[in-house]
Amino acid sequence: MKKVLVISLFVAILITGCKKEDSPTTYQIVNNTTLQSTSIQYLDGSMYEIVVYCYKGTDIVRQDNFAKVASGGGKSEKKAAEYDKVKVSFKMLPPESTYYSNSINDRLYVVAYTVLTKGSNTQIIINGQTQVSKYMKSSLLIETNSTFGDIFEEINK
Repeated sequence: MKKVLVISLFVAILITGCKKEDSPTTYQIVNNTTLQSTSIQYLDGSMYEIVVYCYKGTDIVRQDNFAKVASGGGKSEKKAAEYDKVKVSFKMLPPESTYYSNSINDRLYVVAYTVLTKGSNTQIIINGQTQVSKYMKSSLLIETNSTFGDIFEEINK
């Protein structure tokens, strides 16, 4: 009887003591844009003044900010805690640019929300085909949405 009790106690301690820690939920912004040279200084495909809106359900519960994510594979990572999804916004030029306050540098919002996978790292890949809008809550009208590549080409004219 004593042996059964000791073995049961040992198994209980072994199971609870060796519980694996849950992996953190994180997201990573990956800027995979590659743009041709341009006459506008700083316009190289990098994203500036990035704001990530973190949602729980339909409510924004936090904003994460990044100064810059470089083009050509630049990355930025953040722990996501208890968020369900995120939405990314950014500008194409930094404050140092002479075009910073111009309408060509309006804040752009990635149209799609990115749903986060609990316990893993979710990559948010931005490239020339990423649908963006100048409105946070974009309508489904084609006129309000463009690709990141289309907007770059329009600015570079």
